Amino acid sequence: MQKPVNKKKATFDFDDQFHTELKIFAAKQNKKMVDVVVEAVEEYMRRHKNTPPVE
Repeated sequence: MQKPVNKKKATFDFDDQFHTELKIFAAKQNKKMVDVVVEAVEEYMRRHKNTPPVE
């Protein structure tokens, strides 16, 4: 049995059109919106992990 993952809540403000598109996209993928957002952020972080910080 897997150990439960501790989670933190985050709130984001999306414009109406983006929210609608995200909701439709997630539904077509049979996923929750939060899962789509988490996957996208994880991918972004993987791709940019060696990018120097902006000063």
